[in-house]
Amino acid sequence: TKDIYNDGGKVFFMNTVTGQVFVQVGDICRPATPSKAEDANDCRDSLLRWFEEHANRLAIGYYYVQEYRPSQYPSIRMISQFPTELDPVHCSRAVTNGVEVVASSLFVPGKQFSMAGGIFLYFIRMR
Repeated sequence: TKDIYNDGGKVFFMNTVTGQVFVQVGDICRPATPSKAEDANDCRDSLLRWFEEHANRLAIGYYYVQEYRPSQYPSIRMISQFPTELDPVHCSRAVTNGVEVVASSLFVPGKQFSMAGGIFLYFIRMR
């Protein structure tokens, strides 16, 4: 899938011997599913488990559908992976004078962003 935060893209791939699913963003590659399973056969369905977990997070509101409005293109609906209030470690909410502000952060790995190996993106919602 194309990652909107950089030109490098986000790539998912699976080891067909172990069934392990990985995600690569830029030059950083990480497991996308647990690497150890109680039963060796559990690894073979890790891609299915990854999709099930993604769908579950979307269903419970951990991820959500939002409109994305690039400046030169028509708006599109996308699944946002910015944390919601269900993740209090990476998301905070405050109401002041009747204005609700919800802020969340997301770390995007990749040496192309900085010497530290990535950047933090922030998403601020006001209603």
